[in-house]
Amino acid sequence: YIHFVDNQGRKLIDTEFKVEKWQRAATALKNAIDTCELAGHQLYTFRPTTSISDTTALKLTLRSAFSEKWNKEVVWGSTHDVGALQKYCMPHLVVNNLGNGTNEICATLKIAEQFYTENGIPIDEDPSWDYENRYDTQKVTDKDKFYLEPGEVTAKLHFNREPRFYATLGFDRSVFEGAGKITDNDKWYLHARKSEISGFRSTGEHIPTGYFIKKLINYETTAGTASNTYNGVRYSFPLVRMSDLYLLYAEALNEANSTPVADVYGYIDKVRERAGLKGVVESWKKSKLANKPNTQEGMREIIHQERLNELACEGVRAGDLRRWKEAMDYLNQPVRGWNYQGETVDSYYTVVTYANRIFKTKDYLWPIKTNSITINSNLVQNPGWE
Repeated sequence: YIHFVDNQGRKLIDTEFKVEKWQRAATALKNAIDTCELAGHQLYTFRPTTSISDTTALKLTLRSAFSEKWNKEVVWGSTHDVGALQKYCMPHLVVNNLGNGTNEICATLKIAEQFYTENGIPIDEDPSWDYENRYDTQKVTDKDKFYLEPGEVTAKLHFNREPRFYATLGFDRSVFEGAGKITDNDKWYLHARKSEISGFRSTGEHIPTGYFIKKLINYETTAGTASNTYNGVRYSFPLVRMSDLYLLYAEALNEANSTPVADVYGYIDKVRERAGLKGVVESWKKSKLANKPNTQEGMREIIHQERLNELACEGVRAGDLRRWKEAMDYLNQPVRGWNYQGETVDSYYTVVTYANRIFKTKDYLWPIKTNSITINSNLVQNPGWE
């Protein structure tokens, strides 16, 4: 944007880096956090009313932090109705669904791969995790019964992942909590291959990538279950929640200091602890890149991925990628998923490219309407949209 000027030649964007901007941002974020905490805002914890495992309770904590109406973690929320959104995300759970839950909104394979291993580090950095063979399949044992259906077969990518992976996404042969079932002895399992209950049944009702977004569905919402009726539990779609503020504060502090200070680790570790993970420094001792948390650059990468995982599917990613100037790399990668037309294990677990996106420099900013420029001659068009 060095050549982006108004019609009098004045620069419209400051192209000089100033660390003071990050310092001001850190101060503002800390003030926001202190104010919110004084008002009673805090990280959410699910309080079960029936006997369930700690694993199931943690998954419902991570999911309901987003989808429980006006819980103490939500700082700002939208009051728009989320009924249609939940319907579009809801998988078919019974044969006679009658359209109440349309299997249409899904997450990409890239998002599934973004989440950490159970050790709290990226899947390609964990030497104990079989990254090279992640698209192969294996049989589920009782060890994974709180996440996957015992005796069934699914991708290796779905084993030994962090709790947020299972709280955010549903997929073939995974447990689906909610819709009337949350106890460990009575649960839904998603069968997502072609002609199966949650799989491809018609052109208008299926997900191509293989990843349902559980996080956007309140666990008490029911759609197309035994009664064949939709009963949506309305919630306030969070625009800002406490974990977002904690991670923003850690990011601002990291950028304001040449080496990470204590609060950089402290605030990111608050979020990780709630997610059932150990702190950054301890977790990265198991990584191939053990020194990563010790540098500003390493922590920048860690914080970015932590935000992508913690706030996945919440509408934050698009803005983050743009302000990090990573959108051209990230959004020009192909949209991939499993083969939804596959009926067998081998045919379904084949990686398919469904779209190739094009993101150019001009896409960092929206165009200004030509009519607006005609009305106000002081306006100039954003770069690339002339």
